[in-house]
Amino acid sequence: MGNPASDGAKGLDLIREACGASGATLLTAECDASKGDLSGIRSQETLREQVYWRASCYVCASQSEGTPNPALEALACGVPVISTPVGNMPEVLRDGENGLLVERDVQALARAMARLRGEDPAPWRAAARASILDGWTWPQKVRRYEDMLRALERGQG
Repeated sequence: MGNPASDGAKGLDLIREACGASGATLLTAECDASKGDLSGIRSQETLREQVYWRASCYVCASQSEGTPNPALEALACGVPVISTPVGNMPEVLRDGENGLLVERDVQALARAMARLRGEDPAPWRAAARASILDGWTWPQKVRRYEDMLRALERGQG
């Protein structure tokens, strides 16, 4: 998945090349916001049904990130993630269980794609979904923020 500006720092160029090297098909969710309105933007439901549920994996090949939200969305939809160790991906991904952490190069991405294609997807998908339910849902995040803010208010932060 990606957008037209995803080459370079976001790594869509690397993902395209890795797909070619591994024989994987690239599915993108491009939107056109150039019209100045919301007509080119897809809803979460549309993304879930037309992209995430059709994908065998989600690839994040970013050079830098904070929280790559599409990777979290993919996991929530039961899609394993292949990612470079950017942002919170090392915290979220359990390498070899709900996804794969790889170096940011074409060969590593292609090997990871080939590995996922060669394995039973069911355990990967179940682990992907479970990883979001185990600490990454919005209610869980809100509770953590509330706890953090209360601790700061008490002077314990």
